[in-house]
Amino acid sequence: LGAARKNWACLMNPPIHGFALLLSSAGEREREREREMAAPGKCILITGPPGVGKTTLVVRVLESVKASFPDLKVQGFYTREVRQGNVRVGFEVVAVNGQRAPLASINNPSPESVRWPTVGRYRVDVASFESVA
Repeated sequence: LGAARKNWACLMNPPIHGFALLLSSAGEREREREREMAAPGKCILITGPPGVGKTTLVVRVLESVKASFPDLKVQGFYTREVRQGNVRVGFEVVAVNGQRAPLASINNPSPESVRWPTVGRYRVDVASFESVA
């Protein structure tokens, strides 16, 4: 994680009772818009190129918050890459309660997936996402 720190733009100082995370690997214009939407003290904004450890950081922060404040209600989700060997083939959505579901894939042969929206080369399973998030 050390080498990745220089790539993260963080807005910190959230109140302990209201904790939110925004993750992004967007371009500079999109990051500026996200910074404007994230009210100071309400969110932590983590940005950086793919593979620098954004999701790893979020998972570790969530583990630490849960351990330090066991009665705190923590809600939300994050996404993880799905890989076949060294090739990213999609993403899954993971709720902080541990529930998981497919989010997007380049390898979905089901007939209904033809009607799903696409983001880049990925077909997005909206119903699956909404079942978790």
